[in-house]
Amino acid sequence: MPAFARVCEIVAEAWNEQRDDVEEQATKLTGAIDEQVLRPEASGALDAGILAAALGKVRSQFDPEWGGFGRAPKFPQAMTVDFLCRELARRDTPETREMITTSLDAMAAGGIHDQLGGGFARYSTDETWLVPHFEKMLYDNALLTRAYLHAFLVTGEPRYREVVEDIVGYVLRDLTDPAGGFYAAEDADSEGIEGKFYVWSPAEIRDVCGPDADEVLRYYGVTEHGNFIDPHTNFRGSILHVEQRNEPEPEAVNAEPAPAARTPSHTRPSRPRQQGVARMERAVPRRAHRSRGRTRTRRLAARRPHQRAIPLRGAPHARGTIPAIVARSLRRVRGGLRGAARSDVNAGGAR
Repeated sequence: MPAFARVCEIVAEAWNEQRDDVEEQATKLTGAIDEQVLRPEASGALDAGILAAALGKVRSQFDPEWGGFGRAPKFPQAMTVDFLCRELARRDTPETREMITTSLDAMAAGGIHDQLGGGFARYSTDETWLVPHFEKMLYDNALLTRAYLHAFLVTGEPRYREVVEDIVGYVLRDLTDPAGGFYAAEDADSEGIEGKFYVWSPAEIRDVCGPDADEVLRYYGVTEHGNFIDPHTNFRGSILHVEQRNEPEPEAVNAEPAPAARTPSHTRPSRPRQQGVARMERAVPRRAHRSRGRTRTRRLAARRPHQRAIPLRGAPHARGTIPAIVARSLRRVRGGLRGAARSDVNAGGAR
């Protein structure tokens, strides 16, 4: 796939050298949009039946075992979860609650969720959320922050707030440019190998965790055989995931890193860094969950450097500690879901 700069050059060349063809194609495209999207006129009043029909469609695609909607590859459909949160605020039913909690819990426990660095990958290649496409996008994490925050508000489950803090911490640390703005994404490849940055071997875990290694291996599902292999290089390893969904983190996972694990000789193969990332790491300690008063997975995190980020300029720099940012967001939206849900229905004259 050509780089974005090359795409822009191709578009400019087409506009300058084949303008008649470009305008003809644009006319056909806008005509198709007008015919299929804009032209049809809705009949009847807006009422709760529209919401019921949408809920039925979502229900028909829901995976009751692993959550999410549809088959693999699975994308974390944050806006669908957001719709379900509004429905739960409007009418609390076990069925709607199950669709929300099963989906969010399975994603948070899966390999699509970076268990050390926070944030979510773009999508999962399998139905269990285990093997992601390792690229991590700013927009995906923005949408998932909203989904988990709203789920926390309507369910009251503190684990969803923890995921919000996890995502915000990741974005502030790894996707924020110290000069202002955010990076758009992080690459899936490390040293030419897909996923190398994110997978672990039992030997690496034992080297870092010492006598606690067996418990860490069990909790994160790390085996000699592994659960991922790069088809292009045959590189093999284990993607960290929580084997038992919603299991509390054992003390072995949260222990401080041994002094040797912090030395440069014990760090994993590095990836290119953006300028200023080390400064962000000092400002927001990696893997930190300050609201819980501890640092999550400290020892493994100490072994893993930052991955390469792709700059996206223009957005304001986010300031403040993770809990403070989340608290401000909570103050803005608390009660908003219920008000919005009432508006959805009142617009149609229904309850």
